[in-house]
Amino acid sequence: FGTPRTSRPTPGGVRATWNGKPEPAGVTLAFSDAPDHFRAQVGTNFGCGIVSFAFPWVFRTPPGVGLLVRGVPNHDVPNAVPCEGVVETDWATQAFTMNYRISARNRPVYFKPGDPVCALTPIALDLLEDLEPRRVPIAEDPEMVREMEAFQRRKRESAAGFDARKAAGEDYKPTDW
Repeated sequence: FGTPRTSRPTPGGVRATWNGKPEPAGVTLAFSDAPDHFRAQVGTNFGCGIVSFAFPWVFRTPPGVGLLVRGVPNHDVPNAVPCEGVVETDWATQAFTMNYRISARNRPVYFKPGDPVCALTPIALDLLEDLEPRRVPIAEDPEMVREMEAFQRRKRESAAGFDARKAAGEDYKPTDW
């Protein structure tokens, strides 16, 4: 179903600070350069240090397709952890929120203007139900063991080459992993 898409960037900045109390009022929000409509879309409805970004639209997908809603890959938000989940957008009639859990008391979390809020990835809903995980000892698949050992050997050799070239002052990037 293609690549993840990020939501539109935040139109203003917000600083969120959690005092450690479980009620929604335990989080203080302070906005900078934020239009009124953006201030209305950021809240603390859940408590326990959760900051929510409400989307001003409803996402609809074809039947059997939902959205994996999560934090943006490789985009850290210091002192906050993105909450993720699958939303059944094929029958949605309401908007949903992207939520972050503040991980440290009394340490501010900053969402700067222009920061992406989340990544949206379409996902086949029946895929989650149709998969049947199995535990199989790797020793039962000798070909997989050989492939894994060969990969690990190439990785060690490449890393050794990197270390040697780095020590010699050469610019080197591992390419054969």
